[in-house]
Amino acid sequence: MRDRMERRGGVLLGAGEILGIFPETPVEKVSAERTLDFGEKVIAPGFVDIHCHGSPTVLGAENPAAAAREHYAHGTTSLLISLYRNLSFEETLTALGRIRDAMRGEAGNLLGAHMEGPYLNPNFGSKAVSPVRPEPREYRKILESGIVRQWTFSPEVEGTSEFCAEIAAAGVLPAIGHSCASADEVRRAVKNGARIVTHITDATGARVNPSRYPGTKEVDFDAACLLSEGLFYEIINDCEGVHVRKDMIRLLIKIVGIERIVGITDCFPGGEEGRDVNFTNGELSGSRLTMDAVARNFLSLGLSLPEVFRVTAYNPAHALRLQNRIGRLCAGCRADLLVTDEKLKEIEVLRL
Repeated sequence: MRDRMERRGGVLLGAGEILGIFPETPVEKVSAERTLDFGEKVIAPGFVDIHCHGSPTVLGAENPAAAAREHYAHGTTSLLISLYRNLSFEETLTALGRIRDAMRGEAGNLLGAHMEGPYLNPNFGSKAVSPVRPEPREYRKILESGIVRQWTFSPEVEGTSEFCAEIAAAGVLPAIGHSCASADEVRRAVKNGARIVTHITDATGARVNPSRYPGTKEVDFDAACLLSEGLFYEIINDCEGVHVRKDMIRLLIKIVGIERIVGITDCFPGGEEGRDVNFTNGELSGSRLTMDAVARNFLSLGLSLPEVFRVTAYNPAHALRLQNRIGRLCAGCRADLLVTDEKLKEIEVLRL
């Protein structure tokens, strides 16, 4: 991956794909049917959001095409619609059908679905409607939809070891979160295929161990995840630091490296316009973020532009094992391009 800025150069496009990158050669010198000169503007890969429940105005489970359009306008060219555990089994199947229809229709930036539950610890987040323990008949039916790419569960929930191994074998990426799993339980989940930590430090905790001496500090779920190799770590980076404190984000980057950090929106409709965070009935309910705002919030932490696009485009694509198709400027990748400025104040999807 070329993880730097080039002050001169161009991108050769054809048939919806990137055909070549010319970091040292001006586009004008490349034989092409059409050339565009963007002057001092930045050309970057489109954002990839792997955890998004909808737009600030529309719930993805109800109208995924409208939610996808709204995020596309903010530079998200690849998007998973997340379905939360408060949906019943029947409601989940209906929502998956809507997402599948939107993917076949106008929502070209939809990649599929992310199941956030229902096999989660009920102590972290709203209470589940469906049973917490995995039911093979139900989750195999959900897998039959063919559009689930990521599935979040809590490793401490009984029956999730077999569930994790089965969905991984089916090509779905297991993610762990909403959890107080022990280090051993996290290691077991990773061994069974877990690849992503769902919004680390959000809706997580430590299990009380009464057999230990008073005052002994346990390794909590987040620390156990940070000890594990090969995981990607989702972060909801709102400008107020409500979901994750700014110093915590800096610490996470320092511990695991920029290569493993994945910026997400966790966007839900509702909340107060003008704020990044979303409070519903006095409780924190995801965010009102779009990925351009997430990118600006990472930029304000001191990340360079290449690092910002690393955590908002390449890393999420890599987490989904799609880095050879989306999330970077590279020959063979989809022609999902943004035109912006170095402060990321103006974001335009390049349509050719």
